[in-house]
Amino acid sequence: MLVFSYDGSYAGLLCCVFEAFERKQFNVKLKAPGNSAFMFTEELIEISSDLTKAKRVADGLQDKLTKFRAEEIYWAFLSEEPQADQQVFNFLCYIYRHNKGADENISENSVFRVKRLSHKVFREIHRMHAFVRFTYTEGKFWVAVVEPECNVLPVLGEHFAARYADQAWVIADKRRKQAICYSGKEVYEVSLEPKFWRSLQKIENTDTAFEKLWQSYFKAVNIPERA
Repeated sequence: MLVFSYDGSYAGLLCCVFEAFERKQFNVKLKAPGNSAFMFTEELIEISSDLTKAKRVADGLQDKLTKFRAEEIYWAFLSEEPQADQQVFNFLCYIYRHNKGADENISENSVFRVKRLSHKVFREIHRMHAFVRFTYTEGKFWVAVVEPECNVLPVLGEHFAARYADQAWVIADKRRKQAICYSGKEVYEVSLEPKFWRSLQKIENTDTAFEKLWQSYFKAVNIPERA
């Protein structure tokens, strides 16, 4: 079996799809950084990320999808479930090898799995939209610390940039040590140093205190008969 070793990015995965069609080889296993080593009986091929190739694969989706949207496939990739990248790869190879509408065939294993993963991430995105709360810092900007189950940080920027367009803010993913920042003009992703996470301890403690105070308030004013 062929093994495509790639950088773990979505663009890299799309390049794996491009390479599969170039070689006309679809029984392929993906290997991202941190994945288990391949077996000696397998042929390892390094796949470099090429934005031109990735864009060609992404653009072609418009002519293939009927039930799915392109962003839903990306959401499935962000789920971080075991083998999620492999399922997305299998799904893309499947729909490109069949006529338009193949993404409606829920009996196909890769279609079913990608649909399930995208729904999971969709729910997590909306949970973040509803429950992310910002705290004002001495640095004159707003910070929110989150710990989502899925890696939804890359798709939160547009929503919060529109919602809080007049202020600078940071949304930091505590689990993945990543953040998105909004300067007032654009959103960009950054990896944050350990000292930043230590400085967030005060913010987290403050948030916890306010949450307890808020919960106590609701408990005090609650009228069971009107629930």
